[in-house]
Amino acid sequence: MTTAPDETVKKYHELIHIKHGIDKVEYQLRVLKKWNVLDVSKHGRIHSVDMILIDKNGHKIQASIPGLLCCMFDELIVEGYVYVMSNFFVQYNEGKTMASYHKNLFVFNVNIEVKLSWSSKVPRFGTSLIGSENVLDLSERFKYLVDVIGVVTYIRHDKNYFDDGSASKTVAFKLTDHRLVVLRIPY
Repeated sequence: MTTAPDETVKKYHELIHIKHGIDKVEYQLRVLKKWNVLDVSKHGRIHSVDMILIDKNGHKIQASIPGLLCCMFDELIVEGYVYVMSNFFVQYNEGKTMASYHKNLFVFNVNIEVKLSWSSKVPRFGTSLIGSENVLDLSERFKYLVDVIGVVTYIRHDKNYFDDGSASKTVAFKLTDHRLVVLRIPY
């Protein structure tokens, strides 16, 4: 794995514009979440390593490293880090449960290129806030994963100024989980 060069000049492809087959364009993506998927037919064996990737516009997609390629990529890719990746195989996301609303899924292959990147423009959190009544109304046929992390107990609006003269608006949330622990999430 190599470190990507200066990321401020280069334009990367957006997840919203992907096409099926081998996708050779470069994406700058953060690994939001990464987990092992166990093979139910072979007790304890890893079927794949799946992850949620997010681009600078907040678009998310599920990606999967097949079990045979885990030895090549699993240790290279760390949750929370940003990478420049290319040469994915793109297929429809047709699982029984899906971890993102994107209709497609990235599948790793031996030709994937992965370079560590240094960008603060790709969001650190892919949080979507919905009311608890919406979660409770979901039917058994709802096939997307929902992760309930807490109840919003505080909201603050901020404007951040950077050394290059740019500014961004942010909203800071405090969430309280079931143990009454406060989680601070800048959004």
